[in-house]
Amino acid sequence: MKKNFIKRLGASFPRIYGKLKGYLSGIFTMLLRLRGLKLPVYFDLHARWVVLFRGIEHDVFRASERLLKPGMVVLDVGANVGLLARHFAKLVGKKGKVIAFEPDSDTRGALVFNMSKFSMVEVRDEALTDSNGPVTLHLNPDSGTGNSLVNVAAGGRSIEVPGLTMDAFLATRPELRVDVVKIDVEGGEIHVLHGMRETVRRFLGLRLIVEFCPKNLGPTQEAARALFDELCVLGFDLAWLAEDGSAVEVESFESLCAALPAVGYVNLLCTAHGNA
Repeated sequence: MKKNFIKRLGASFPRIYGKLKGYLSGIFTMLLRLRGLKLPVYFDLHARWVVLFRGIEHDVFRASERLLKPGMVVLDVGANVGLLARHFAKLVGKKGKVIAFEPDSDTRGALVFNMSKFSMVEVRDEALTDSNGPVTLHLNPDSGTGNSLVNVAAGGRSIEVPGLTMDAFLATRPELRVDVVKIDVEGGEIHVLHGMRETVRRFLGLRLIVEFCPKNLGPTQEAARALFDELCVLGFDLAWLAEDGSAVEVESFESLCAALPAVGYVNLLCTAHGNA
């Protein structure tokens, strides 16, 4: 099923399209529930089909299968509805831990539902950033996957949510030894990094998976360069993840930008110097 085919069908045969859409939506919702999944309404028919039959973030899914072992601890920063968090949970097992951060209450409701069978997952309502205290979350009117602390979408509204640095959070949880952090926060990645400098110093073997999306970071390359430089200053070797989960070494900022696919972003695997 192609998304453009559905659009053409809707334009040419609106009544047939409406019935078909309703029928398929009901089937997809039932199949998702059988898998223990609940998706918010902003997951349209095509997105639900993708989740059911193709899967998302193939690069992160496959790379995490190589990175994660039973008993590990993962922080999922920007967990959304938890499709990756569920996969992480299966890999770390009952002796491991996944802490999923999602500040939007509507999205978090689906996240809690989707984590109900995974006792090793802890759901948090904070937005991880570079400060402690209330912060403004800008809600994307089209999709909760576009919610951001830094980018304001036309027609969207803004809400106040609790903000927290990773350093402050982990200071209250001395029992945790973090192995992997996934960061996907729609342009706010550098702020998360600023708030986890002590975390990086504490956990020498820490690995990060960070979304690198210049269009979310700013209208010029300055913000993208700043994110790249911050990762280097923190002492990480960088590689971008290919679709099959393999890691391609990043030689320079320019080479990274040149490697961006048509979708405009890649996920970076960040490994501390000497721990490749």
